[in-house]
Amino acid sequence: MMFGQLGKACFLVMALFIVACSTSPKTIEPSLPFWVSEPPQDDRYLYGVGSAEVLPDIASSFDLAIKHANLDIANQLSVTVQSMSAQDIQVQVFDSQQEKVMKTLSQLVRVETNPIQLNSSETDQRFSHTNYVYVLQKLDRKNIIEQLKDKISTVDHRLLQIDKKAQYEQPLIDQWPLLLPALSLLTERRHLNETLSLYSKGETVEQPQYVFKVQAKTAQLIRELRISVDEEGLNNTLSQTVSSSLSKKGLTPTIVHYSTSHLSLFLTPQYEYKTQENRHYVFVSLNARLERNDQTALASWTTSARGISSNKEQAEMSANQEVAENLANSIFVWMTKSTH
Repeated sequence: MMFGQLGKACFLVMALFIVACSTSPKTIEPSLPFWVSEPPQDDRYLYGVGSAEVLPDIASSFDLAIKHANLDIANQLSVTVQSMSAQDIQVQVFDSQQEKVMKTLSQLVRVETNPIQLNSSETDQRFSHTNYVYVLQKLDRKNIIEQLKDKISTVDHRLLQIDKKAQYEQPLIDQWPLLLPALSLLTERRHLNETLSLYSKGETVEQPQYVFKVQAKTAQLIRELRISVDEEGLNNTLSQTVSSSLSKKGLTPTIVHYSTSHLSLFLTPQYEYKTQENRHYVFVSLNARLERNDQTALASWTTSARGISSNKEQAEMSANQEVAENLANSIFVWMTKSTH
């Protein structure tokens, strides 16, 4: 009997041993470092976190994670630039009409303040997990500040070339192809300086005297420049709408007043009307050409638009407004380009 009890005990021990041997120990995954979810906050550095799946070539995984971390930094830079309107930044005050033109330029013409080069970012931390690798990149704000100052220096050099070419003893109106493009540079310079102020805690690059000169001359030019708008020799609804669109952008139009204008814009519209299910459709195709008042051709454009409404007059008004805005945008961008 005693042997039987001993046998049972041995059997129980053997069973427990077999169960213990057949059960694989649980793998405890390491926890993620704190910086994956909470990157450091620093006055000097911008930090970005990137991740990538573990690949057979672990180096390729980390390379991809670094690219994602740099993209995270780039997104932060973009958000910072977009937040400038909410910042109390001291900027150069411009003439009110010049300010309107520059605001339009900011909306229509991409200001080249980005991309900030991220090839100077450094890897601060890296971590390999079960299925993913993680990287913490950092970018020295000093590098951003240096890049912005270099961009401002390049803009200033281009403004200096305009200042040297301008013949200030001649009428400014005759020099609009040279001076109007300076507005794009002035717009870019201000945007760069505002961005610099954010990253350098208020530091900006002071405007050289020649930049002030170009700024003052372009402001005077805008006030003096007149563009007559002629719709087939008449003051019609479309010519008034085009004039209004030009005026909103800071240019000064007149209606068929050639004696007081410097450029003439001739409009030739064609309308098509359709009605379907009590809805009026108005299609307008517009040919426009810009000339000097000595009849020298400068440029021409073709654009079209459509208006829809239950009211025919309202449909035509909508078509006119859209085609006028399209034309005004094209004229504005063309006149402020660096070459004509």
